[in-house]
Amino acid sequence: MLDGRFGFKALESFLVIVNLAVCGLVCVYAAMAYMNLGFSPDIGLLCIGIIASIYLFNRVTDITEDVANNARRLIFFVHRRELMTCSVILALFTIGYCIWRFRVSTYEVYLLIVGMMYSFPLIPLSGMRSFKEVKFIRLKDIPFMKNILVALMWSVSIYLIPIIHADKVPKVTFMVYLLIIAQIVATLSNTIDSDVLDEVGDRLCGVKSLPVMIGVRKTYMVLWSMITVWIATVWILRIMNSIRTYEAIFLTMFALWPLAVIVLRKAFRWSKGVASIAGDMQLMIYGCGILWLSHVR
Repeated sequence: MLDGRFGFKALESFLVIVNLAVCGLVCVYAAMAYMNLGFSPDIGLLCIGIIASIYLFNRVTDITEDVANNARRLIFFVHRRELMTCSVILALFTIGYCIWRFRVSTYEVYLLIVGMMYSFPLIPLSGMRSFKEVKFIRLKDIPFMKNILVALMWSVSIYLIPIIHADKVPKVTFMVYLLIIAQIVATLSNTIDSDVLDEVGDRLCGVKSLPVMIGVRKTYMVLWSMITVWIATVWILRIMNSIRTYEAIFLTMFALWPLAVIVLRKAFRWSKGVASIAGDMQLMIYGCGILWLSHVR
């Protein structure tokens, strides 16, 4: 039995997952509205099913890192066998539902394959003298690959999956591409900051994250530089009349959200769970912002 303190810790991890799923759904439906694709609950559930499957697979294989970095999440995901079973069932259900309701596209198959390679050691290292000496690694074990994959999978999927399966022809404008880039930058920022929080544990577990490789201070310099370059690009596009002023303001404010989370987290000494919820809220801000843009354009 878990006492009240540990029960709360487990509940906090559960709330992180629920918050991520709800925010993800808002993003998918907002993207559909922005591209004039109407509303289809099935498409949103398909996106979340794929992403949740990958997330649960990753929790199975991340137990060593969770021991060092996130005891609260470890408490919630302590039953690995049951978790693995749920992951497989969810993945199979998502594929089956996709076959029944839509059709399985190459992109969904690609996402699930990449998700497996992300979570499980399936990539052989070269340079081994014999097969017995071959060491297999995960995609996330490749430095900075985790950040790039998560950013791309989230940012592209919330647009591409609705485009593939919607009954209507999407309205893909220049602003759609900018919104995708904005989400990539924000997600990269969020995952990099998460790696900073896990720097000590990752170092002990041998995980080669960006903070472990170059240090926390230089990591924050990379983060600030990336956001600064993106905001400068946005306003250059505004000066060139490629986007409207309110679009530039939204893209700027959205890009600054990860920095606001960092400042608030340090000021109020948030736990990792609270910091994760606040960081993932960028998806809710993004979705609500896209809905607003779709109405005022």
